Amino acid sequence: MSTFSVRVVPAGEDRRPTFEHLVQLYLHDLSGVGGWDLRDDGTFGTELLDGCWSESHRHPFLFRVADSLAGFAVVDRGSHVGDRSDVWDMAEFFVVNRWRQAGVGRAAARQLFARFPGGWEVRPFPGYSPAERFWASVCADVASSDVVTEADHHRSRPGGQIMRFLVG
Repeated sequence: MSTFSVRVVPAGEDRRPTFEHLVQLYLHDLSGVGGWDLRDDGTFGTELLDGCWSESHRHPFLFRVADSLAGFAVVDRGSHVGDRSDVWDMAEFFVVNRWRQAGVGRAAARQLFARFPGGWEVRPFPGYSPAERFWASVCADVASSDVVTEADHHRSRPGGQIMRFLVG
């Protein structure tokens, strides 16, 4: 049992620079399976944040443990793999190494699921087994329905999966 408190805080546009720094760590973690190269300026880019503060269906959050920044998430309203607008999608989710295996990711995910009850889609990055194991466990833990897992044929990388379930 952890002895720390995890806070999931909505992130206004004033936190965009913080997000841009965290996204570099996130993309570095995934670059081995994503196959991305650094740009000439030494960054991976931040395109995945497009619309986070200008589109009402995107909801950016930061994770904090005490006074420490511990990660981020972006929750989107609407499916990324179909036409359903009535589901929530865990678009991005990242916990810094310091807080992995400490329950921070699980606590943050639980708070996000509780904040947005209803239908959910979670799509772990294909080939990144730590995320695949994490999400299978967390989704089973929070779901108020069966978790239906199916192949994600919408991604450019083969082997992806979609977990669909209800919360609340």
